[in-house]
Amino acid sequence: MTKTKKSVCKLFITMILILSLVTACTKDSRQTNSDGDKNPKGETNQESGSEDGMKPIKFTWVNFGLDSNNGLSDSNGDMSRWIENKFGLDITFEHVAETNIWDQLTLWAAGGSYPEVFTGTARAGVLNTGAGVKWANLTPYFKDASNYPNLTNIQEHHSRSLSALKTRDQEEHIIGFPIGMNYNPGEPNPDENYMWGWWMRDDILQAVGGQRPTTIDEFTDMLRKVKDLGLKQENGQPVYPLLMPPTDWQSQSAFFMVWGLNWAGLAKDGYYQFWGYTTQGYESMKYLNQLYNEGLIDPEWVTQKDEMYQEKIRNGAGAVIPGYNDYRIIEEMKEAGKDYTYTVIPIPKVPGISRPFPLNGLSSPDPTSAMYVTSKASPELCQRLANLCEWFQTEEGARCLELGASPDMLELKTSGAYEGKYWYKDAFQELDYVTHGDTTAARIRHGVIPLYTFGPQGTNYTNDVLKIPSISNNDASIWAKENHEWISANNNISYMGDFGPENFSDDMNAINNQIWSIAPPIIFRALILPPDQFEDTYKQLIKELEEMGAKELNAYRYQQSKTFMDANNNGDVPEDYPYADLFEEVKP
Repeated sequence: MTKTKKSVCKLFITMILILSLVTACTKDSRQTNSDGDKNPKGETNQESGSEDGMKPIKFTWVNFGLDSNNGLSDSNGDMSRWIENKFGLDITFEHVAETNIWDQLTLWAAGGSYPEVFTGTARAGVLNTGAGVKWANLTPYFKDASNYPNLTNIQEHHSRSLSALKTRDQEEHIIGFPIGMNYNPGEPNPDENYMWGWWMRDDILQAVGGQRPTTIDEFTDMLRKVKDLGLKQENGQPVYPLLMPPTDWQSQSAFFMVWGLNWAGLAKDGYYQFWGYTTQGYESMKYLNQLYNEGLIDPEWVTQKDEMYQEKIRNGAGAVIPGYNDYRIIEEMKEAGKDYTYTVIPIPKVPGISRPFPLNGLSSPDPTSAMYVTSKASPELCQRLANLCEWFQTEEGARCLELGASPDMLELKTSGAYEGKYWYKDAFQELDYVTHGDTTAARIRHGVIPLYTFGPQGTNYTNDVLKIPSISNNDASIWAKENHEWISANNNISYMGDFGPENFSDDMNAINNQIWSIAPPIIFRALILPPDQFEDTYKQLIKELEEMGAKELNAYRYQQSKTFMDANNNGDVPEDYPYADLFEEVKP
């Protein structure tokens, strides 16, 4: 072989060796990535692993959060990063508006693609709408007292709190972890904020006499007095006595609950799987129709978009607005230089209904928030989530949820207004909601765990036990604390008999879905018709519901509820419970 040929041969062999080495390195790199040695944040597991050296487990956490504040969080933020390092997790947060929970569950169930974890309020309906979702079996963690004493305590002494988190088969597997727990159901919570009453402009309340109405008749008379004042907004448009949201379920629930109804529940001689075919539901909507036809509600109520409604609120266009509007709206009015403020008026009472349903005041046995875990979660991930939720039930965990901070973001103050209480370190003062009001952006930036609840996130313990300040930083909270006796006396809690086991058969579930998809929108549109047309439309709807199978559905649900209650001390329903009355057409 010539010298030139030998040189070419050597070069060729060298190139082959180099290519082989590059290929091997590339393959090794791909192998590393597929095995998860690097997380989405570009950190190695060794660098981002837990304090015990565990390799972080990647998963998606979907939070069904408030529409108004996005409900999302930065998983690179301080609190989330602490959670990840402590419990060996690698979280990707996603947000879905809480109002879209049923549509999202339907899509997940139909497509078979859903996340490992989602959080929201604990609802039995999750198992119906998400009937195609496969769940993790978390029951063993609630029976392991040595490793999970807090979860075991819930199972042994507060099992009612797990009713919406169990499968409806014979096994009754637990599929979710309670997060915000009420350990003293039926008793007043001294730290509860008053959220679900009504807001009223202070100046207008004073203009009509300054007396807060407590009955539905007093409420109506007050609205009429407001109309007679002929008040105008800054833009010349009228101030409406009552400003209602352009969403059927929000407007309807603001009043059918005043008549003592739940979404579904017990009737005197049966069960209603939809509040609308009870006489109380009819009377509540008839009342709304009356208010509209008297000119006491915004004439664009049903036809406007939500953006217009929100703009009207900020312009002070409503003398009275629903109390579930976030208090930040009130703060935004002040920040915008508006010269009016809002105060709280109570839920009006209806004669014959002993306990209206304002969703606050007395602690419900249901968790205020829960973590649902699907079959997409590996056994190892389930265990780490159990560790996390066990910590949530400790005083430290509840404190961190309540304040929206990890332990290293807080300190026990030794002087000043918060002496002897835990509060934010100087580096995290932008989370101080007392000073700054709306801290949404700061919460997202610092990775505050996103949870949607109807009340405080950490209702597990009182503020005194958690050693955090009891701060009434808005008029609603102050009013609630001053009038706690009234709130407690006029509150209805949810009893198991109201909901019962919800293992719907497929045919009954189809009837239920059809009723709920058709009835509320029809009622909503009927509310702005003349009274005689409203009544005709409502009566026609009841007939249509009967044809859809409402009677059979009610009988089915009544038998389920009765079986449960017979075996469980009548569901602990009190003797004076305000049972609903069913229309004759839909009685079982």
